Amino acid sequence: MPDMPEKDPSFWMLVLTALRDNGLAMMLADVLKRADQRAEDLAATADQRGARGVTCERAYDGIAKGSISFGP
Repeated sequence: MPDMPEKDPSFWMLVLTALRDNGLAMMLADVLKRADQRAEDLAATADQRGARGVTCERAYDGIAKGSISFGP
């Protein structure tokens, strides 16, 4: 199977040159910036949910083992 052009760095230089020449480089930069920000936001949400899951699991384990109780 021949190499895909996307794996060749010169392919991407050609693409970027074409975008620049067509005045689309700023738009591409904006799209990439937004995608990067969205990925960062999603990663933060995943981290937060993971931490909350661990807290929930520890609380459940504590209740199940009787080390945490509600009431007298």
